[in-house]
Amino acid sequence: MPKTRKKTLSEENFEKIVDMSIPFSFPLADLGLYEQNDIDFYKLIYCTLIRFTYLLDFFKSKNEYKYLEDSLCTYFFISDTKELLYQVKYLLAHLSVMKEYGGYEFIVEDKNQIHF
Repeated sequence: MPKTRKKTLSEENFEKIVDMSIPFSFPLADLGLYEQNDIDFYKLIYCTLIRFTYLLDFFKSKNEYKYLEDSLCTYFFISDTKELLYQVKYLLAHLSVMKEYGGYEFIVEDKNQIHF
């Protein structure tokens, strides 16, 4: 029977980096990195919204995940996930408008949106 080799610290760290890089690469994979990327940009916004909705649904799926939902709301200074989802939708819609009209200035006057 072959003897299993123990992993070194650098191998374990490399595996952790690979594990972390996979989820971080999803947004880049969704967005075509070329000049005319309007359609891909809107696809990215759609995918981001769907993924965020799935994340919120996952947090609500079991009571033991309630602390994650609460932490997310606390981090964004929002009282509940319904308001958080509204703010995310507003942000993504505003990004769409900015992309369409070539504007790069994000002006927010609502106090709740400033905190978000």
